[in-house]
Parts: sequence; C-alpha cells; structure tokens
Amino acid sequence: MAITGKNDFSALTAETSGVKPTEAAYRAEAGAQASAAQPNFTAGVNANQATNTLNGKRGVGLLTGIRRTVPYNQTGARVASFLTAFEKVVKEQLVDLDSDRDNWEFKIFDGPTNRSAVSAILFIRDYNSHVAVFPWVIQDPDHQLADKVLQIPAMYNTPATTIQIPQLTEELLTSDAELGQAIVKYVESLPKYANREVLLVTGRVIPTKLEPSNEAQIRSIIYYASDALESSLIALDSNREHFNIAMKSPDENLVARMEFNPGLSATSVGLPVRNDLAVRLSVVEKAAKNSLAMNRQLPFSATRTWGELIYTGGNPQFAQMAQAGMMGYGFNPAMMSNPMFRPAIVISSMDNQFEGGSLETQLLALNSAVLLATNNNWWNLFRPNHAITTIGADPQDIGMITADVAYPGEELGYTNTKAEGFNFAQFMMKYIESDVLIKLDVDELGDLTYLQQPFLYVSGVSGNPQDQTLANEIICQACNHLTDGNFAKYWSGKDPIVVDSDRIEVGYYVNDKGELRPLSEIDYRYIANLIDINVARDFQDSFNSQIYPDDKVRFSKRKAIYDMYFAGSYEITGFARRLTFNSAFIIALSQAMNDANGVIAIEHNYNNNATVERGNRNSILGIQPNQIGQFVYGGYNYGNGQQASVGVWRNYNSYALGNTYL
Repeated sequence: MAITGKNDFSALTAETSGVKPTEAAYRAEAGAQASAAQPNFTAGVNANQATNTLNGKRGVGLLTGIRRTVPYNQTGARVASFLTAFEKVVKEQLVDLDSDRDNWEFKIFDGPTNRSAVSAILFIRDYNSHVAVFPWVIQDPDHQLADKVLQIPAMYNTPATTIQIPQLTEELLTSDAELGQAIVKYVESLPKYANREVLLVTGRVIPTKLEPSNEAQIRSIIYYASDALESSLIALDSNREHFNIAMKSPDENLVARMEFNPGLSATSVGLPVRNDLAVRLSVVEKAAKNSLAMNRQLPFSATRTWGELIYTGGNPQFAQMAQAGMMGYGFNPAMMSNPMFRPAIVISSMDNQFEGGSLETQLLALNSAVLLATNNNWWNLFRPNHAITTIGADPQDIGMITADVAYPGEELGYTNTKAEGFNFAQFMMKYIESDVLIKLDVDELGDLTYLQQPFLYVSGVSGNPQDQTLANEIICQACNHLTDGNFAKYWSGKDPIVVDSDRIEVGYYVNDKGELRPLSEIDYRYIANLIDINVARDFQDSFNSQIYPDDKVRFSKRKAIYDMYFAGSYEITGFARRLTFNSAFIIALSQAMNDANGVIAIEHNYNNNATVERGNRNSILGIQPNQIGQFVYGGYNYGNGQQASVGVWRNYNSYALGNTYL
C-alpha cells in the first residue's frame, strides 16, 4: 500500500522521466488570483522543470507527448487555486514558520506529465536526513476515472460473475503503488532532497464539492496534514517520550461528558460523519492552578459513535425447548428472555482536540468510549425519537425488530415505541443482549489514518500476516505507554482486535431535504423502517462473513441495494475497516488506566437501571455493564491521593510500522 511509504518505496531510484510544468504555469491557468504574489518558500523553480508545450515528444504517450500551455480541462486551474489557498493558510498559521521556513514546501505533482490519472499538491516537510511528503489529490469534476471490474466468486447456487464499479480516487493513494512510487520518485529528483529518504505519509483526496474559498475547511485540511508530517518524522526518534497518563498533575482531572443526539460531524474535507452519541473528554484544571477564579476545562478528544444491532438468533437451546413443548415443565417462552440481537457501539471517529496526537492519545479516546458500556449508557443509542410520531417514519426506530423476529406465540409486526405506556427498558431486556461490543471504523484514507495505522494493519490491509502481528505488538506497547506500564499486568493475550474482515464503504447520501448525510446511516434499522424488512435482512446479512466469506460479495450485495433505492443520490468516496475489539482487551485497558490514576469523572450521567442460516453469534462476548470500574460518577476529585506525580515517563522499545511508528 502506498500509505506505508518508507517500507514500500525505499528501493526506488532518484531518476525521473518526463518534463514538469512550473508552478507559475499553473498559477497562470488559474487567472489573476492564482498569479498573485506568493510566499517566498515556494518560489524558485528550476529551469529544467519547464514544459515543452510547442513540440510533441516521441515515445512518451499519446496524451503526454503533445501539450499546450492552457489545458483542455480546468484541472490545472483547480490545482492552482487550492495551492494558493494552502499557501495562504500555511503562511498565517504554521507555528514558528518564520524560523523554520526552509523546512516546509509545496510542490505540484502533475498527473499528465507523470503518466498518472490524477494531479496532486505535495506538502513537504524536511527534517534532517528525511523528507516527509503528504499528497493532496485534487478531484476534477469533469474527469472521471475509468470503472474497474470486480470479480464476484461463485456462492451457493449462484455462478461467478463480474460487476463494474466506479474507480475511487482515494484508492489510487491507498492501493496504487505506481502513483506512490511516482510521487516519491519525483521528490527524490528534486536537487534540494538529493540523498534523502522520502516518507510518503497517507494523504487525502480533495473532493469536487470542496471549494478553495472555504477557508475554515482549508485550515482544517492543513492542520491534519501538518500534524501527519510531523508525527511521521517524530516517530523516527526511538528515544522520544510517549504520552503517559502519569503526566496528569494533582490539580488536574479527566472529565467525560456524554452528548446525546449532538448532530452530524464532518471530516476536514467536509464529508459528513455519523454522530448519534458523542463522548467528549476534557482536562479540568483546579481553579487555584490558573489565573481564573474557576475550574478551567480544556478539550482533549471527541469520540463519536452510533449503535449497531447484530442478529444472533438468540440462544438455540431456547428454541429447542420451545419446540419440544417444555412449557409444562416450567418453561414459558412468554415469561423468559431470549434476546435475539447483540448491540455494538460503533466508533465513527476519535478526533484529537489538541495538538500533538499519537496512538496513545487515540487509545485514551477509545477508553473514554467505554463509558457507554457502563450503566447501560449505550441504551441511549436506541431510544425512541419522540419528535417523530408516525410509525415507520423514524429511520432509526428500534420498534422495527419485532417485524423481523418473534417469540413463539407472538406475531410479527412493528412495535409502536412512541405509544403512551411503552416500556423501553423492558423491550431492550427482552430483545437485546446486555453485553455490548465496541467497534471502530478506521478509514483507509482519512483525517486520522496516520495515527490509526496499527489498527488498519491489524485488519490485514497489507496482506502480510507479519504486519498484523507487528501491529498488535505496537498497540499493546502503546497501551503500556499510556498506563505507565500497568497494562502488562492485565494483558498477556496476542489479539486485542478481532478481525472479522469487514471492509466498509464510506460516503454520503442526499436525503429528501437536500442534506448530505453519512452513508453509515443507511443501516439495518433505516432500511427496515423506510424501505422493507426483507431488504433490511439482506442488508444486515451482507456484513456477516459467516454467510458471505468474500468481502467483494458482501460489498456487491450492499451496492445493489444502494443502486436500487438510492440511485443518483449517494456516492461512495472511500473505504474503512470495521474492527471489533476483544472485550478482554478493553477491560484490561480500563483496569490499567485505573491503576495508573487515570480515573475519569463523569460530568453527566443518565442511568438506565435497568444451509447457512441467518445470525452471527461470535464467540467473543461483549462487555457487561459491571465489568468496568474506571469511571466515577458525581463530580471531580482533587488532591485525594488518586493522582500520580507529574512527568513520570517510561520508555519502552518500539517498532517500525510503515513510517508512523518506530
């Protein structure tokens, strides 16, 4: 994969082919705005980069050999406009830029010249003997990539077939080694970076819907790119200090706040992110520590989640007993609980709310989500929305499950969860298991991919089992860093993450109000409520590797549903890996945090008291509400002996994975 940079491209030579247009040519194509004066650190392009626009060049390609100064399409102008916007923000925002100006640079990677399907802006960070490169691929609304053919293997009574699907721009950065090699090769050819090791750092696609005039978005894009560059370079230092919960002073407390129905979030490039329930983690400083006469709350992370239901079929022994007519022996199905579904908390994003994120800070954000597993807080992911009163009009109404499953003696039909007297707690205990899974969607190319690479490699994205093993080790070591060495007391296992081969499409759809909504909202509940219960079953089964072992088959099943019911109103922009955490790992991390004085106070709490067949009963159980003891309800505590000393660090040996972890 191109995102691994260091490992994939170390053997490349510094030679390059073709000729390259100057940045000035791009600026000219964009008009007066793009040709305005630019920061000095991007000036001075070598004369040997000038484009031969008047005469064709033999043997370089039909579309590459004949070029003119002004292109047929506006890709050049769009690239130039974003270049101008990026440079403006960097000049204004990068910390210590004046003293470090020569270490930051933008370069244009021209697609046609480099025999590539796309053009990109390269954000380059120079550091000692290394050069880190973050590419932004600029999508062209008038230039569509050729479709690719997906081979669908034979299954059951269905013969093998092929389908055509759109080629995603994002996949060029994650899966096209030639593009990554070409970018690295180009940077190595620049005299300034001769004899340097070039690290290709993840990257990002700038979608067609984003305009360079959106300064807020541009600033966000620059932040994540610059942090990715610096993080990759810092990771090269094996003696670097790791984030440790022992940094917390006696005058600080970690505080978590649950936000119910907070509304959508968005990525740096403006794509929507599902956010049904968020956990915000803050550092609260005691009033006496700062100049203000009040506790100061500093944001740390925002963990955004939504709720998934996994059909298990219930306990098979229950059904067998019912069929055997054992009611006369004290078995009454109507009086006993046999939950048919297992709940999962799906983490859609774990955003840092401060500078200097790391795998350790990501794990702390993950740990804060465990709050939802305590006191049945996860129930709030499935509560009825009383703002929508019509049955079947609420896309996430949980009452649809009784139209899918029924106990002996009951009839299938929607439950009116909005009716007066509806007992939500009783309904949940009857149909939903009490143990909850925690899952994480890791973007193959997203804002935080550079921090989440070990999670990505655990999923098997590289196809190398050794990468999976190494990634597991890195995650466990980071847990030990975070908890000041306490994690090792509770965890001796090898697999913190259960790999269930879920490759999830990422994108958006447009609802009837014209709003961009995350594609993940189209789930089992959505389809059951707004489309059809049988289609909902098929959709849910498409996530079950026991029914469809091949991920291409699962994707084709879901895409067929998207095409049938959302044609023209949805777009797949990329892919993510949905990982399920081993509950024992989550519990061990929480226990270690507790021992390391990482107790988290709760700002607010809402206590809920209370043939191949369908179904997926994974042997890995979820987390029970009483298994987590790290969270404290009822306010903050200071100076009570629960706090660790300041600045206690532990250095453990670490390993290299891609170019982000060393």
